[in-house]
Amino acid sequence: MDVSASYDDWAGHIDTVARQTVPLPDDLTDTLTRLEGQLARLASQAPVAALRAVGELERLTRSIGHQAAHAAEADDLSPETIGKALGINAGATRSRLTHYQLHP
Repeated sequence: MDVSASYDDWAGHIDTVARQTVPLPDDLTDTLTRLEGQLARLASQAPVAALRAVGELERLTRSIGHQAAHAAEADDLSPETIGKALGINAGATRSRLTHYQLHP
């Protein structure tokens, strides 16, 4: 069974959604790419240190997510607007915002 047409349709959909999302600054994208590589190496060389680093990242993302969720709410942005910028639907947006608001 040839699924290449379906795959092409899906890839096109993903490209369309990605073009509609809010872009990250290039320097942040570069930093995230480097961090991913460093953590992958650390996971294979010193897994416990990698787990500690992941824990620190989780703490950091909870804190920044909390700030950003409240700032988005203060800006009176709708879940639909935020969701489009993130590439997710309004329901997923509400869930994500609630999670960040409740878990500082």
